[in-house]
Amino acid sequence: MDLYLIRHPAVATAPGICYGSSDVALRDTPDVGATLIAKKLAMLTDMSSATATSCIATSPLARCATVAKALTDHPTVDARLAELDFGQWEGVAWDAVPREEIDAWAADVTHGRPHGGESVQMLADRTASWLADLNNPAVNATDSAHIAITHAGVIRVMSAQALDLPLLTCLNWPVDITGVCHLTRSHTHAPWVLARWNI
Repeated sequence: MDLYLIRHPAVATAPGICYGSSDVALRDTPDVGATLIAKKLAMLTDMSSATATSCIATSPLARCATVAKALTDHPTVDARLAELDFGQWEGVAWDAVPREEIDAWAADVTHGRPHGGESVQMLADRTASWLADLNNPAVNATDSAHIAITHAGVIRVMSAQALDLPLLTCLNWPVDITGVCHLTRSHTHAPWVLARWNI
């Protein structure tokens, strides 16, 4: 079984703005990002088996969902794949966030939520639920490849969970725009293995 966690294309937002759960627009059309992602997937696997299935899932945010729709007519939209909600920091330049709030978050990254939005643990709880669904025989009855069009925070947290690493281990791992992170396992319930990171 293969799992491809893919970050959305570039957004039309000024650099340095916090836009976690905000529904910001893509910089280019969805087809541009979808074409680039499809080329990356083609390098990693047989494209026909990777995308001609019902197992392309997406965050509901437009920067992901519109790209997923360009890859397949019927992506599965799942709110558990949305980016972390940064509460009152949403739409604010990171440099403008009060230093004391940043310090409070840094003191407890896992559970802290000085912005009033989600904690990393809250994000982890919903991504763990999505990962657990991959163990459902009904999900895996016809497919061995699963693709999720999602966000950097989700990819990092979900990868830590899949690889049975401490939650914060992957938080600084780079995930480029349209980066593909490939996890694999021999069968349902077998441990996940990291095949490629940030292709």
